[in-house]
Amino acid sequence: MSTLYITKQNTQLTKKEKRIVVTEKNDIAADVPLIHVEQVIIIGKVGITGATIQLLLDENIPITYLSYYGHYKGRLVPELSKNSILRVKQFESYKDENFKLKISKIIVGAKLNNMRNILLKKSRTASDLENIQNKAEKIKDLINKLEDADDENQLRGYEGIGSRYYFSQFNKLLNYNLNPYEPEYRHLKL
Repeated sequence: MSTLYITKQNTQLTKKEKRIVVTEKNDIAADVPLIHVEQVIIIGKVGITGATIQLLLDENIPITYLSYYGHYKGRLVPELSKNSILRVKQFESYKDENFKLKISKIIVGAKLNNMRNILLKKSRTASDLENIQNKAEKIKDLINKLEDADDENQLRGYEGIGSRYYFSQFNKLLNYNLNPYEPEYRHLKL
């Protein structure tokens, strides 16, 4: 499922069975089956027939109107859109503590893993190879502990410790001494 963007000016949207047909000066520019459309975004001066609007609403597909310059003008949303069902499910998941903890473990694990990979990659060219690899190994130990975390506070602790390990080596990864008391620091644009 994807978003159908209509950006070509002076085009017309019509329906043909369960498809959206985009015409420009009586020539068919696009013919899109509704099964592939999650939402329609109309940008600028584009015409749409009443029958097409009705079909989109019947299929629970919202229509968003933007100006030629991309400024939001309005939105036509079906009574029960696909997104509203998704929002309800997301809210229900938010109230489920086990689900929140599971998702949090995945996110924190990905963050720690990315930090570890950056340390390992940069350690190949760094002068303090042993110390950087030591911190990467400590982050790996934290990743292994994530699955046993009982609550979000414990996860926050692991994330904080991992960030401390990572950022303690960050200066070495840049291959530049960032001493704020040296004159060239003031001219360095990060």
